[in-house]
Amino acid sequence: MPSQRQQQRGEQGEEEGFRRSSNLSQRAMFIEELFKVIKESNVYKNEYSEIVVIIFDNEPSYSQTEVLVPVHDDLGLRRLGPYRLMCNPIENGFRSVTAHIMQYLSLMRDMNQPRTQLTSTGPWISEAEAHV
Repeated sequence: MPSQRQQQRGEQGEEEGFRRSSNLSQRAMFIEELFKVIKESNVYKNEYSEIVVIIFDNEPSYSQTEVLVPVHDDLGLRRLGPYRLMCNPIENGFRSVTAHIMQYLSLMRDMNQPRTQLTSTGPWISEAEAHV
């Protein structure tokens, strides 16, 4: 008879497996919906009207997602090969966007909770005003 700890581990494993399979089916549903939206778009109908290619990152879980997506003659699912993150141009884009968001949030925080500083002429101003 399994101990209480072994039972808990088994339940956790089942729960994790359920979440993983749930995520896989959600991804597959997302891919299917994305495909439908692309096919129905005017841009696709007017400009392309050929195969839709959806490219996955090289995360292992995506290979299982590919199996769950229904087969369509005009849908191609591809995976990126292994690569270094620093060579991926989208990572640089994410860094840039993240930097702008952080700067914006910092400015908003300063405007909502102004900290003050002394200027060269003497009066106190908030740091948000100092940024402008």
